Amino acid sequence: MLTLLRLVIVSALILPTGTRSTALAPSCIKATTLIVGQSDDTICNENGNHLITKYQPEHTPRITTGQIDAGHNQNYDRRTLYALEVHTNNYWYCYKDGGPACYSQLNSVAMVSSNEGWAVGEGAIILHYLDGEWQTVLKPTHRTLESISMISPNDGWAVGYDYVLDKALTMHWDGSKWHEVNNPSSSNTSWGFLYSVSKVSSTDAWAVGLGEYDWNRQKWLGAIWHWNGTAWQTVDNPAEGYLFSMDMISSTDGWAVGHSGSQGNYAIILHWNGTTWQAVSSPTSNQINSVSMVSATDGWAVGAYGTILRWDGHSWQIVYSPTSVHLTTVKMVNANNGWAMGEYGKILHWNGNIWEVVSSPTGSWYGTLLSVAMSSSSDGLAVGTGGAILRWNGSQWVDINIPPVYWLNSVSMVTGSDGWAAGWNYSQWCTLFLRWNGTSWQPFNSTVTTSFIQSIAMISANDGWAIGWNYTTSTSDILRWNGTSWQTAYNPTPTKQLSSISILSANDIWIVGYDGTALHWDGNSWQIRSQGLPTDYFFNAISTLSANDGWAVGGRYSMPPNPTTVVHWNGILWQVIDPGTEGQLYSVATVSPNDVWASGDIEGIQTGSGWVGQGDFLHWDGTAWQRIANPTHWRFTSIRMLSSIDGWAVGDCTRDMHSRSTIAHWDGYIWWEFPSPTRQGLASVSMVSPNEGWAVGGSAILRFQGPVPKLQRLFLPAIMNNR
Repeated sequence: MLTLLRLVIVSALILPTGTRSTALAPSCIKATTLIVGQSDDTICNENGNHLITKYQPEHTPRITTGQIDAGHNQNYDRRTLYALEVHTNNYWYCYKDGGPACYSQLNSVAMVSSNEGWAVGEGAIILHYLDGEWQTVLKPTHRTLESISMISPNDGWAVGYDYVLDKALTMHWDGSKWHEVNNPSSSNTSWGFLYSVSKVSSTDAWAVGLGEYDWNRQKWLGAIWHWNGTAWQTVDNPAEGYLFSMDMISSTDGWAVGHSGSQGNYAIILHWNGTTWQAVSSPTSNQINSVSMVSATDGWAVGAYGTILRWDGHSWQIVYSPTSVHLTTVKMVNANNGWAMGEYGKILHWNGNIWEVVSSPTGSWYGTLLSVAMSSSSDGLAVGTGGAILRWNGSQWVDINIPPVYWLNSVSMVTGSDGWAAGWNYSQWCTLFLRWNGTSWQPFNSTVTTSFIQSIAMISANDGWAIGWNYTTSTSDILRWNGTSWQTAYNPTPTKQLSSISILSANDIWIVGYDGTALHWDGNSWQIRSQGLPTDYFFNAISTLSANDGWAVGGRYSMPPNPTTVVHWNGILWQVIDPGTEGQLYSVATVSPNDVWASGDIEGIQTGSGWVGQGDFLHWDGTAWQRIANPTHWRFTSIRMLSSIDGWAVGDCTRDMHSRSTIAHWDGYIWWEFPSPTRQGLASVSMVSPNEGWAVGGSAILRFQGPVPKLQRLFLPAIMNNR
């Protein structure tokens, strides 16, 4: 797999807390020179063009300054030169056996005719439907496309955002290729998210989304852009919040809808009269997700909790809805024919008199249908989470592509041609085992069918272990691979939930779980070895280095914030080692007695929606645990260390509407983020070698093919006088 890179030189001066350099603070720092610690500088590329404005480290993790010396000290007294790679493709990529589900979801669909259509989604994937076949036109990157609008086979727009650069994204189809178009030239409009695009003509298109934060009003502002045939321009509007959908009837008539978000609790409805965008009263405070107009006097909008609104030419009115699930999309064919869709594969049809529920081929277990497009009353397409594609044939919606809904929790590789991934098959409601044969991941039929696998660890091609929770018996299972089948083994603590396995050898294996549970395999049987463990501890992970050296991490059964749980095995008993932090740890990896890593939600904060953890790393240096900078601040749920200078961590971020997976690499100096091609949270990573590895989570299967690019450094003498 070819990966293209462009080297960018970044000069970073690390400042102590509260210190600001006055000698090195130009209005635009050229040659991508970065002064770390300043939050309002503009970063430019080699040509002097704006690359990042109002730089915030948490928004640009690809330029990670983090921990850069062997002592992991956060106070630096030196200037550092980095050679940072800007990725034009991913080292980690969605493997084909994960299918479209790896891309998490298709966000939008548009039809040119009954024989041609387009779909876009996570990873900026673009699919083209032509004469009965779907083909991938643009493969996934670290971007997302939220909406697509086609005016002809040779003219169309797709919009979204780049969540690494935190900037809006617009792409145009000219009949032969998709190419990115520059954002509005104003420096404060590059940042943002575009959620919807609507075309009137080749010289008249609109896009809406979320724009900049207005510090004067202390509000996030809605973004509205207009294409005049030559360039995108920002347009003033009264929206304070998210604009999720728009539909233009003509150049002088159009609508946009959304919600205030956390800034309030009100719906946003805007109308374009040919001159200005004006706010229109909404009869509901619920979030409005989609709008579709039949004419200037007839239109529909749908949203949260089954909300359905109708425009009669004078006002928007609430209309009876046969569902309470969130509706995400609506598309009207004419005044007497329209469709609305949403969560759990819900499909509603408007027959001219009422909205009624229509049978969905997805089943109630399915996620969300996000977009519907109709070429006629007898032909349409719908797309949604998991890469699902449905087709309306005039009488019913049929499944074109609904991949199996997997939940992969763990992966363990034996060799480059032999490995296992395990979890739960939601489609068939049964235990899931996948086996890697060197070419593909294949489902493995197991006699164990009701166990939700939490962790799997392989010793060899003929020996391995897995643990899970049995939904039928409400007990935990310990399973063993004998080279032919998975068999249930004796479990001395069946009522305790088990979470993690660590294998030293065929005769020395550990399992940890909830209620302070620790089990040990001596080659003959599993025995309880919970000496020194309080029962109010629960353990998420274990990693052993030798018979006398092992670590387990987790949390406690108490209201947060609560002390982080870390315990050490010394060959006789477990000892509690206080890392001095609060929160929950999900993973631990040992390199040597003086080099151990752990990660999780550490020292969270209290928000309006509850307690939220802040992802970080902990490092054991043989004496104490120290907190180490995380390039993303999102939680990492799995760590695998190949050596003291080579390690990987994967995880997720589920705390905002832009949830996605996260991947980071340790090179001996810093953790730095790799772009992930999937939005699905990653639960486990297993490396075959420094140049080959796998990660899984949800229905996603990612493959890594190296080598890892190097961050070149040059440490220069200290130049600061105020240290």
